[in-house]
Amino acid sequence: MIEFALKTFLSSRNHLEVGHLRRLPIPFLEPSARSALGKIGRAAVQAATDGGETRLDAITDELDAFTRELYGIRPGAALALQR
Repeated sequence: MIEFALKTFLSSRNHLEVGHLRRLPIPFLEPSARSALGKIGRAAVQAATDGGETRLDAITDELDAFTRELYGIRPGAALALQR
């Protein structure tokens, strides 16, 4: 996952160094945020185990909202991946 993020967001594609990792925008999570993320993960595993596709859609939306808040992206903002 880290290699994908590095190659997607950074210009260096073949030669990776520790300094490249420092440039990744990975926030430090406070205990409450870690707990919330864990709750989302457990709910996703449970929904996948139970075959709850509709519930997984809601969990995906919850994870999207969590991530946007974490990075300070407003809820309705369009996001474009540029390579």
